[in-house]
Amino acid sequence: MKLSELESIFKEYGLPDDISKKVLSAFLKANELRKEYEEKLDHYKEMERLINLNPDTGLPVRRYLEKKFSDLKAASDSRGKKLALFLIRLDDKYARIQNNRDRSRVLLFKTAHRILRVTGGGLYQGDRLDEFFLARHVSDAQEAIKIANEIVEEVSMPQEPPASDVQFGCYISIVIYPDHGNTFPLLIEFLAMAMADIYSSARRVLLYEDEIGRKHLEEDLILDQVKQVISNGFEEFDMYYQPIVDASYHITGCEALIRWNSAAFGNVNPARFIPLVEQTGDITVIGQWTLYQACKQLKRWHDDGYSDLFVSVNLSPPQFKLHDLTFRVAGILKSLAIDGRFLKLEVTEGVLMENPEEAIAKMQELKSLGIKFSIDDFGTGYSSLAYIQRFPFDTVKIDRSFLENLEVDLSQQSIVRAVIGIARSLNLVSLAEGVESRGQLDFLINEGCQLFQGFYFSKPVSSEKFELLLKKGFSHLKDSGN
Repeated sequence: MKLSELESIFKEYGLPDDISKKVLSAFLKANELRKEYEEKLDHYKEMERLINLNPDTGLPVRRYLEKKFSDLKAASDSRGKKLALFLIRLDDKYARIQNNRDRSRVLLFKTAHRILRVTGGGLYQGDRLDEFFLARHVSDAQEAIKIANEIVEEVSMPQEPPASDVQFGCYISIVIYPDHGNTFPLLIEFLAMAMADIYSSARRVLLYEDEIGRKHLEEDLILDQVKQVISNGFEEFDMYYQPIVDASYHITGCEALIRWNSAAFGNVNPARFIPLVEQTGDITVIGQWTLYQACKQLKRWHDDGYSDLFVSVNLSPPQFKLHDLTFRVAGILKSLAIDGRFLKLEVTEGVLMENPEEAIAKMQELKSLGIKFSIDDFGTGYSSLAYIQRFPFDTVKIDRSFLENLEVDLSQQSIVRAVIGIARSLNLVSLAEGVESRGQLDFLINEGCQLFQGFYFSKPVSSEKFELLLKKGFSHLKDSGN
């Protein structure tokens, strides 16, 4: 009601002036409060809008999706549809360019709109800059997978000028309500599990299955047990040793390998628990224990007369990155009175390529202690002649995958021959792992490979059994011709 209308009513009914003035005053005050409230409400609405939008993509953020989840479920139920949630994460190609080619997030913004071209809506910005969430009502899981594949195809298209040289893709995990769960936190957890599994496969799209959940539950149990083993003094861990043999069938050294005989799980394959503890950081503690145990055993063998024996120990990526690694290794060598030249450290290519200059400096520090370096799995990653020349390696390990069909596969023979030739030209020792037959061994020896490791000689064995191998040797294999 307007003020003039209110005054007319007062006059019509002959309301006294003093009462009219009080009512009018109250009316004006109420009107002011209403305007003030509306202004604040508009302000709060704008604030909420800004808080719920990502500034780089203009998309609503994940917590807004969580707020809407109940409504999305209700819509699914009423329409007889299923609700598919997608986690879309850009791949490593985007990660490599985001800080130098996409500082202003233009490519990220364009990628969001590429996805919207496929979906028409329902897209939300994830907690990470390089990920999105999508909510869509679908008839079944196959429709969700179809949508995901269309997004993968759209995102992977080359960028428009002036970024036409840029191309990256994405990975997508999917969960379905109500098939996989009915709460937002649970479905998001399952999305993360499926995304983690994508990285260990060659797939771009993965629909969550119960088996994925069981596997991740088992991994959590394994990690809990590992922490318990560490706190109990590594009592369930043991060290095994696989002989490294020269062309004369003489044992020159061994590779030290950790084994875990768990009270809860039995014998746990290192491939099952090592990648997990690398993610949690526990590998640095386990790696230190492994290195000490291997050197301690080497000292015993030296004292028993096998004074030329060396031990080779794997360094995990997190362990290699430790800022005080040289100090740690030097402390072990000094405490056990071991000459550093009898310790060989194995590193993979990936960890070195993250920061080559820093890696080279750290390797030089360790080599000042007399330590030797071996490049593990040569030829399976970034390897090239130019690359290997940059790092102070002493040994090149030929990956076992190149030996599987060595006796009959001419292309495998060419690869192995080339690796041995590279090692020879750089004055590096060549070591073939995974030798399982006399035919493989003869080929390698004829090509000039110097060291060998594999089941043809022995599987990894306990320290006691390794001592028996030292005494017995492998001359019988050479004489038998088998």
